[in-house]
Amino acid sequence: NRGCGIRIFDSLEEIQQRVAAKTGPKKSLILQKYIERPLLVAGRKFDIRSYCLVHEGDVAADGSCPMLAYMYKEAYCRTTTEKYTTDTFDKMVHLNNDAVQKK
Repeated sequence: NRGCGIRIFDSLEEIQQRVAAKTGPKKSLILQKYIERPLLVAGRKFDIRSYCLVHEGDVAADGSCPMLAYMYKEAYCRTTTEKYTTDTFDKMVHLNNDAVQKK
């Protein structure tokens, strides 16, 4: 979503006001707790993208159903272009989203 619609709230009251203001058919929100002291790489926020396929196997004679997981061997790390600080809500500091960082 290129960081569109992402908001940072400082209090429960602000969140409650935002929820109360939402009307219409798209009245859904996703809330996440922000990590104030994230692990950093070279002073920047990062995330690691790796891929895993989880498959439900065939039902065994005892009724159990094993799960099979396949991990893709390669992964990659995305970092922000700006060093981390809580002094700003700049998306370049807080979001690793490729579309945000390419601007």
